[in-house]
Amino acid sequence: MVKKGYIPDETPKILERLNIDPEPFVATTTRMLQQFSTAIGTPEHLSAHCVTRNIAFLRGMSTARALFERKAA
Repeated sequence: MVKKGYIPDETPKILERLNIDPEPFVATTTRMLQQFSTAIGTPEHLSAHCVTRNIAFLRGMSTARALFERKAA
């Protein structure tokens, strides 16, 4: 059985091209998924995702607003 978040010894090419260390990458994405749940994106994309899946609520909307919406100067 493979542990959740395991990246095999052959690091995926995308991580190599972006010069990303796999272990911190997995830790970061795990935290993001805990905040967002099943989808990550802008508030508009999350709203569209809710419509597509025919659901009324999707965890992570406040996190998406904090991350992706620009504050007025």
